Amino acid sequence: MNVLLDIIQWFIDNVDTIQQVHDNTVDELIRYCELYVAYRQVREIHQKLSAPDQENVDYSVKDVNNNYKA
Repeated sequence: MNVLLDIIQWFIDNVDTIQQVHDNTVDELIRYCELYVAYRQVREIHQKLSAPDQENVDYSVKDVNNNYKA
């Protein structure tokens, strides 16, 4: 029982430190999420810009006799 009381007392004594660590961790997670969202947006824009124009894509397929089929 003494061990449990010691643990509870340690939490009480260190509540400010625990709160600060929690706040810093949450802040870092928020920054990471914002950075990830920005990365995904830039990547999506880059993919749209680098994708070939759909009207200019040649969809014909060569058959075994080197004749083109549309």
